[in-house]
Amino acid sequence: MSDQSKYYELDSDVVEHFMKIFNSKSFPTNVKFQFIGISKQKELIKVKKIADDYSFLMSDKEILVSVNEDIYHAMDDEILDILFETSIESISIKIDTGKISLKKPTLQTYPSIVNKYGVAKVGRACQVEDLYEEQKEDELDV
Repeated sequence: MSDQSKYYELDSDVVEHFMKIFNSKSFPTNVKFQFIGISKQKELIKVKKIADDYSFLMSDKEILVSVNEDIYHAMDDEILDILFETSIESISIKIDTGKISLKKPTLQTYPSIVNKYGVAKVGRACQVEDLYEEQKEDELDV
């Protein structure tokens, strides 16, 4: 199988599903997406910021959304909604500049830790850690 055949145009139903979830969120500006299917992708969905030079070549598209449709069709709607919404949550737009960036999830841990302490306590611990990092960055900016 050549590299070309692992990429394909994404089915419109998948794009509509993603956009339905995206449009249910409140973003301060419109985001231009480029969708692509990738049969070799190991996860359902990946969201990437498109570099400015490639954005220019792609009619000012800002975010590349790649989906493995084989995985998509193997999942139920609730799982798909959770995974799509999780990827959409990574999109961050600065209101004053309109600059789009991707942020990492605030809750990254192991299932055994969640099982031991519960989601609420692990989430709180991660938020405290992130706040500490933000405060350090703010101090450096002053």
